[in-house]
Amino acid sequence: MALAWLKGVTDRLRGGGERGREQREAQRRARELRTEMHQAIAPALQSGDRAGLEALLRKPAELGVPEEEVELELEALQGALDALALRETVLRAGLPVVAHQHKALGYDLCHFVASAFLASDGSDRTGRLFMTDRRLLFLATPMLSLSWSSVMAVEVQERDLIIDSNHGGARHRFRCNSFADARCGEVIARAIKGWTPGSSATAGDGPRGSR
Repeated sequence: MALAWLKGVTDRLRGGGERGREQREAQRRARELRTEMHQAIAPALQSGDRAGLEALLRKPAELGVPEEEVELELEALQGALDALALRETVLRAGLPVVAHQHKALGYDLCHFVASAFLASDGSDRTGRLFMTDRRLLFLATPMLSLSWSSVMAVEVQERDLIIDSNHGGARHRFRCNSFADARCGEVIARAIKGWTPGSSATAGDGPRGSR
């Protein structure tokens, strides 16, 4: 009895015994998987490696890591896969045309639309972000309109689509509802601008600082 009691005390002091070791091991696996997912996204987008991203989507089940432990990373992986699929579609069939009924767009051809809010000016204005053949348009109050000739760079950070313009060096940060919206918006913007995938006109990776 004394030995069993002493072993129990020792195990608690060392971190909970076998159960504690199992928990620490599970946390280690989840932490390493989050890092692996995070680091895989930018190279996969650069190379077009869909297979590698799809393999990572299956990895939580293979390692016994609960999906809620890597929820943001899984969403980021899926967003990257959606972006790669859209990129392939654009290369094969051209820019998609999205039907709309917004008078502000006039006769513009709309290629992308998503809900977002403007996080760069402190107002958190909620609206709809459109990309047409002529301009980038954020329908909110007040409305923001940028011609494509004024767009100098496009960047994605987590769910944010960041547009740099030459209008006084302004940076517009549109916070989208999903990683996929931000990534797909980047694909469309780059295609309209005629930038090649992976060039220095853009940057970004997985969900930085999500933990």
